[in-house]
Amino acid sequence: MEAVRFIKFAAARVDTDAGAGVYFSSAAPSSISRTQFVGNRTVNSSEAGAVSLFDTQLRISRSTFAGNSAQREGGAIVAQASELRIEDSTISGNRALAGGGGIYLFDGQTTVVNTTITRNRTTEDGGGIVVHGVGELTLNAVTIARNLANTDDNPLSEGGGGLSNDTAASLTVQNSILALNRLG
Repeated sequence: MEAVRFIKFAAARVDTDAGAGVYFSSAAPSSISRTQFVGNRTVNSSEAGAVSLFDTQLRISRSTFAGNSAQREGGAIVAQASELRIEDSTISGNRALAGGGGIYLFDGQTTVVNTTITRNRTTEDGGGIVVHGVGELTLNAVTIARNLANTDDNPLSEGGGGLSNDTAASLTVQNSILALNRLG
């Protein structure tokens, strides 16, 4: 298992199709623990401001994602066709232009436990989290608050200030708070 621990990724600027912080693709199961991703951003890229994963397994624990931005989806995290677990973490103040201000999920299975997702924003859907495709999202003891979607007031955006979920995706929410999220 690959592991990233006790590291701070700060103020990286990337102009490729990889995430500004870390990119995992078809790799062995990996983990990120006690790591800070602060102020990273992608330019002209389709990947996340901090962590991108494709067709892999990743466990994130006790980590902070703050002030990251993506030119397209996933201000902090993009997970495509992957198995992702986030626990005891904070995802705050991230921004994406095309959906998922905090987290962008496409297919795959994601579990979020004891995590705060706050003050993230996007011009499209899912200020905190957006789920597209045939994915599965489980939230337990999660606070999703003060996120903002559709910041450009485009009437074609579907919304979801805190959370936007495709009808084909499965969503389970337990012991969680969704509050003060808004559109426009």
